[in-house]
Amino acid sequence: MLLATRRLGLVAFAWLICQTGHATANACWKELHFAASNSWVAATTVIQYQTMATATAVAELQGATALPVLPATSSAIGKIHVTFSAARSQGELDTWFDPGNGAVLQSLRTTQGRDRRQKLYRFASDGVWRERREPAPASGWIPTNSRQIAYPVTISTDDPVITPLMLIDHAARLVRDAQTNSSTHLVFTDTQLYRVTLELGPEQNLAAKFTLVEDGRETPMNESRAARRVSINAQLLGTEPEQDRFSLLELSGELAIDIDVRTAIPLRIQGSTYLGVVPVAITKAVLERNCQP
Repeated sequence: MLLATRRLGLVAFAWLICQTGHATANACWKELHFAASNSWVAATTVIQYQTMATATAVAELQGATALPVLPATSSAIGKIHVTFSAARSQGELDTWFDPGNGAVLQSLRTTQGRDRRQKLYRFASDGVWRERREPAPASGWIPTNSRQIAYPVTISTDDPVITPLMLIDHAARLVRDAQTNSSTHLVFTDTQLYRVTLELGPEQNLAAKFTLVEDGRETPMNESRAARRVSINAQLLGTEPEQDRFSLLELSGELAIDIDVRTAIPLRIQGSTYLGVVPVAITKAVLERNCQP
């Protein structure tokens, strides 16, 4: 849905994620750093995960707007906070989701820099409320364009809607569990709903250079590691023409995630931009203490 400006098409990101209370977590990830750059530009993104009591989360969700949102099924709510910077563009993305079933509840993106704006997405059972906001004259934000986007198909409670970012976690689950070779998910982008299939490929050796932190010990890694590639195949739902190509971290085209077999860490994310194929490689991974991947 975001993570850098589309015109730049290059992403570097760090992911802070806690396993406790995160129903979709499949490894002992605490902090993951990725990087991608070329001769013209580089980008950075930091993703932080936290859990909060449902009452606290509901207050945050209701603070955004009085519009309804999906009811949570858990006693805690997951929140992913993202900060990103690319050239002259900076911003944040907050995503609230239900750890019980993995469904996204709300997403709020704030972009600073030359193109300063906000986009709010509130997820209901039959569609998404999308609201675009521009800076107010003094401070704050003013809604300038709002609409309800109905899902083109009936969504059941067994098929929670997620965002593209959350596919990384599901790809890791596919490798870690090793119980099936594919999984299917409903994924909402900026304005459209997709059925996305993750397909597990054979094991391969992948050159990786990053710092691995386990139980507080830092170990430089520069070696070939066993990995399995998870291909991402997106099918647009409904009869409307595609408005933007399906993308993950602003990468589109033939998307894939290379997952480390031992730790389920995403070693590389593969995709393309107008500059060509752009691999996003891991540079640092911090695991939880006493982790047993």
